[in-house]
Amino acid sequence: MKLLSAVGLAWVSLSSAENTLLRSSAHRNLDLEEIPGPCTANLVAIQHADGSDSMSLSCVLDSGKIYKVDVTEDFIQDNFLNGPYISGDTILDFATDARIDTTSGEIVTDLEIGLRRKIKKRGVQVNSDYEVITFGERTFLVVRVAPTNDETTFNEEELGDYVFGTHGDTVNIKSQYSACSQGQYTVIPTPDRTGQSLSIKDGAVTAALDLNTSVGDNALVNAAIVLLTNEFGEKPEHLANHVMFCMPASVSMPSAYGAIGGYYSVYQDKSCSYLSSTMHEIGHNLYLAHSNENGNYGDITGTMGASQQGKDNPLRCFNAAKMWQLGWYNRKHVEVAQAGPITEYTGELAGYIENINDHNVPAIVIKLVVSGDQDYYAFFNRQAGFNSGTKEGENKVCINRRKDDYNSYETSELVAKLSGGDTYDIPGGGSILFVGINNNERADVVITLLPAPPTPPTSDSPTPKPPTPISRPTPSPTLPSAPTPISNGYRKWRLWSHESLVQSSGEWHVNDLKFYDNSACSGTNIVTSSGSELDSDHLNDRTGPEKVFDTRDNSK
Repeated sequence: MKLLSAVGLAWVSLSSAENTLLRSSAHRNLDLEEIPGPCTANLVAIQHADGSDSMSLSCVLDSGKIYKVDVTEDFIQDNFLNGPYISGDTILDFATDARIDTTSGEIVTDLEIGLRRKIKKRGVQVNSDYEVITFGERTFLVVRVAPTNDETTFNEEELGDYVFGTHGDTVNIKSQYSACSQGQYTVIPTPDRTGQSLSIKDGAVTAALDLNTSVGDNALVNAAIVLLTNEFGEKPEHLANHVMFCMPASVSMPSAYGAIGGYYSVYQDKSCSYLSSTMHEIGHNLYLAHSNENGNYGDITGTMGASQQGKDNPLRCFNAAKMWQLGWYNRKHVEVAQAGPITEYTGELAGYIENINDHNVPAIVIKLVVSGDQDYYAFFNRQAGFNSGTKEGENKVCINRRKDDYNSYETSELVAKLSGGDTYDIPGGGSILFVGINNNERADVVITLLPAPPTPPTSDSPTPKPPTPISRPTPSPTLPSAPTPISNGYRKWRLWSHESLVQSSGEWHVNDLKFYDNSACSGTNIVTSSGSELDSDHLNDRTGPEKVFDTRDNSK
């Protein structure tokens, strides 16, 4: 592979003996078409009928048509999941041999695939060049695909009702996403419009196609895209923020799949009516990865585990790692980190159903930052209200683990389901104790993190002189001439400030901190940046002055 620029084009060779990423092309037929230019890469998360999952790579052409790119899982892992490229924000360029196999719906090539990042941004930021919107009103379009030889179990009006509740269904995608986000993510039907022979009404439309179900889901989706584009003068991705394609039961396909960070999801017949399945696939559109337990997506405390059948159930939301990523509960987020400023939390943990706008409601999601590349997330999985259908860890404190880059597409792992009195020892240093459920129907927890492992000093690091505490500019008590050693090996300092410099009671806003060897604070700053942290021995997270020693503020 040769990189042409940092955000430019990288050609990934597919023909080398040691790195052949495409499967054999011997089985392919000769019904091939040329590819009309580059396309946008989308990873696709797939739910199979047997409960397993897989992932594929798709290519969205400028025409709106979507084709699978026949690459191995290694290609996806190396370039997307563990590489620099992002689903929905990457352009695929194909070598001259590449063709579209119109029968299989795949793009085939045995030479090279070029990968380059998009420059254009669209919608809340996920990382430097890609954005996914998880707040505000989002338009949805339900497309009932109608081939010549079969039809979906539910008609257009019923399918729209299961998504929007426009015809009396009280539990639907709209109601559950609104409940889980506490009104911050609103599903609305795309506006009604009339085409040449079709009409979109209440967010739904039927695409009658002159094709048999035997052509498969990919061909049917593309035929529906062409039909809708011709009818309404815009590609489906411009008709709505999210487009759901509902297929008849006789189409040979997985139960459902959704584009990661993309606009579309596809369902086999009744899956288009199941609350769990549709919530799950839209979650992939929102850049949520699967919720795992023991390595497979078996974490069913929330929606991103394996889906269950049921039109109006199960009522549940997302686990703590996913909720932190979505940002809906950020007013009730608490981060406890070995590096501070908060290294412990003792108090209540509320369930999702409590009002995030009520200042009396305590933390709802807690993130634990420890050494290593994994973060931990804790939540009280209260089984009530819009989370009454959680299928695992009911009324327990559940803990998820996730790679520490929350901007990337990363699965989470359910590592603990604590009952009252249970403790989980956090790898990397610390513990979570679930004391029990109190009279407020909240979890009482005690979270303690051990100090972060010290950074080994370099051989050429200078030894700093012991600084003298700062004296206050008005008459003050006699201050000690040297810092007092304490048991943790650091030194305790007493800092004084004039009341005119205090912005609010008990709180300092310190922009710069220097130590001198005299009460006039003159001469040379005697503390050098040796890399050794200074510990203020703060009492709790509400004590303002300790924040001047935060590692993340680069205070030395």
